[in-house]
Amino acid sequence: MHMLEKKRLRQVMISARDLLSEEDREQKSDKATQHLWSIKAIKEAQTIMCFSSFGSEINTWSFIEDARERDIKVALPLTNREQKKIIPYTYESRSSLKEGAYGIWEPDPTRSTELKLSEIEVVIVPGVAFDRQKGRLGYGAGYYDRFFQSLPHEPRRIGFCYAMQVIEKVPMEPFDIHLDQIVTEEGII
Repeated sequence: MHMLEKKRLRQVMISARDLLSEEDREQKSDKATQHLWSIKAIKEAQTIMCFSSFGSEINTWSFIEDARERDIKVALPLTNREQKKIIPYTYESRSSLKEGAYGIWEPDPTRSTELKLSEIEVVIVPGVAFDRQKGRLGYGAGYYDRFFQSLPHEPRRIGFCYAMQVIEKVPMEPFDIHLDQIVTEEGII
């Protein structure tokens, strides 16, 4: 699959996601979050890396706050655009965040602690499209693929999205990393 086709698929999927009403997004996010909590690896984890949802993405904030209430350490990615990498920082509270790359709320390094990569047990991964073979189409910059390759171990990788983002087949390159599970409002793949 060529870059142009991937780009077109991204545009189509993001446009479709943008059409979901605020109410729909909220209901689907709540249901999907319940499914996320049914996963043993999540319930038993001490440290989870999540993404800071933005735009029409599935909402991660209730999951993040629930995890903190359950005494689970949550890390959020800080985007380093020059080095094209993400660095996980411990999420303290909303006041420890700043608006970062692409308008996404991310940790403010002056008010957060960088997390040891070896502590991460589960990574909840964003994406534009996913498939039942647990393939993922991200936003195109390769941040997560590079991040997973840099880790000293293999945490459980869980895609978190709306069911309408799961398509027949996601174009995958040899360096693209497959997920272990995908969670939507309809359940777990």
